[in-house]
Order: sequence, then structure tokens, then C-alpha cells
Amino acid sequence: MSIIEVKVPQLSESVSEATLLTWHKQAGATVAEGENLIDIETDKVVLELPASKSGVLTRIIKGDGEKVTSNELIAQIDTDAKAVAVPDVGALSVGGELVEPRAVPVLPPSVRKLARENEIDAANLHGSGRGGRNQEFALAAATRLPRIDRVSVLASVGSDGVDGPTDAAGAFADSTTVVRARQRGLDPMQYLDDNDSWTFFESLGDLVRTGVTGTNVGDLQVALIAPPAGP
Repeated sequence: MSIIEVKVPQLSESVSEATLLTWHKQAGATVAEGENLIDIETDKVVLELPASKSGVLTRIIKGDGEKVTSNELIAQIDTDAKAVAVPDVGALSVGGELVEPRAVPVLPPSVRKLARENEIDAANLHGSGRGGRNQEFALAAATRLPRIDRVSVLASVGSDGVDGPTDAAGAFADSTTVVRARQRGLDPMQYLDDNDSWTFFESLGDLVRTGVTGTNVGDLQVALIAPPAGP
């Protein structure tokens, strides 16, 4: 038997703890080297934790939603073990009728909390795109900037250089963003509905990439609007 310990990666100095989101494998399942085992959320980013070796995930020590710290042991992989078959339950019988299980999106704890507070059913959330709150803000603004009858530009970025689980700090939009998008066959509202702002701005070349800055002041939004035309 050869046991590999699965530990939380080293977090940045400004992050004291993280939250385990959802295990992608059950105990007893086969895992491949490099396969993502679980998503780990900090206050700024969601990290993927890949398996360092192939084997069987024999033990899960920390479950979904639990708080963890750097280098904390959360699971074990046996590189010599064989997987245990897990039956597929398929449809469930409720009152004599078969009901297919409803897929619920994986949401960060902060989003689940907001959903509960606002009585929102997470199963009705359909956005599955990529982006962060700054990119989302810029995309929402882009759909409204054409209503301003003067040239306008807006940028929204995270001061630490990280916006959600992406490689961008944020994005910028101007009064031509929607026009340029439609010329490329992109529907801004569709990307907004799917929470896919990163793909939208990447297609236009309007992402802001600074790299990690090491400065965590907050999100910055800057808007420039041309003055009214003279008499």
C-alpha cells in the first residue's frame, strides 16, 4: 500500500483560510494524475486541486463547505488500491413516479448564502460561463454606454490583478463595444445571461491583464465621459 496525502496548497500571505467547494470524486473512486479533485475557494479566487498521482481516493477527511488552511490534510490516495464500483441510482421513485435527479450548479459559499437570503432556487441559475465581478460589471455597463450621446469609456479592475477564476484583472468597455461585438457575431446580452464575460472580452481584446500585483485594496471602477460639444 502506498498512501499519498492530499493537502491544501500554500495560500497567499493575505489569505488565512479557504473553503472546500465540491469534491469531484467520491471515496473509493479511481483518480488519474493531474485530474481535478476539488475546487477550493478563497476570498478572491477559486483554485483547482489536481491529483499528484493516479490511484484510488480511499479517504475524504474534509467535506464540502468546510474551512481549511494552508497544507491541511483533506484526503488520501492509495496508488496500489482498486476502485470500488459505485451504483448509478438513476431516477428516484417519489410517490410511485420516477423523478430524474435535478442538477444543481456548484456555487461558492458566498453565493449560496445570498441565494438562501433571497429565497432563490440554485437549480434555476443557468449561467455557466467564465469571468469575475469586474468583467461582469464592465459587460453590463457596455450594454448601456451606447445610450450616452458622447464618447465614453469605463474600466473595472481588481487592484490585486485577480478577477474571479480567470487570468485577467478586469476589463474595459466603451461606447463602441456593442457595435464591435455584433460585427463579430457576438450577442452581449447572451454572454451576460451566461455569466461569460471573460470569453466576451477576450474575443474583443478588451481584457485587462496586469498579473498578480500583491496589493489588495479593492475593486476600481473608472469612467471617462467626453464633455458636451461646444455651442
